[in-house]
Amino acid sequence: MSLPSPPGMVSLPASPTSRSSPSPPVMPSFPSPPRTVSLPSLPFNVSSPVPPSMKSFPWSPRATSFPL
Repeated sequence: MSLPSPPGMVSLPASPTSRSSPSPPVMPSFPSPPRTVSLPSLPFNVSSPVPPSMKSFPWSPRATSFPL
């Protein structure tokens, strides 16, 4: 009973499956959310405290559309 207990866990294909699963989704998932939130987050925050600066440029809304 004690012998089959430890080998059973090591025999499980959880090691290779777990590594392959988080490997592909982690790469596209990481740059995907941070890039979209980082781009619109920066311009949005700067637009609030700097209304005169952004208002001076008539293409301010266009710049936000580019990164989106």
